[in-house]
Amino acid sequence: MTKSLVISPEEIAKESEITFRPIPVNHYQRTLAEERGIFSDEDLVRIYRDMLVLHNFEDMLNKIKTQG
Repeated sequence: MTKSLVISPEEIAKESEITFRPIPVNHYQRTLAEERGIFSDEDLVRIYRDMLVLHNFEDMLNKIKTQG
């Protein structure tokens, strides 16, 4: 493992750009009936449970940030 790392200011400050492929937004078009054909009832309940766990976790983090 190296003990030093040489950083060239000219290289770091060089003008450049980052490009991305288009990111799809709001492209989900399946209906509930189509989803029910893909997933079992148990899968849908598990997905719902996971969504609730994530929501509650995010809510807890927000309360910690805003209320201490």
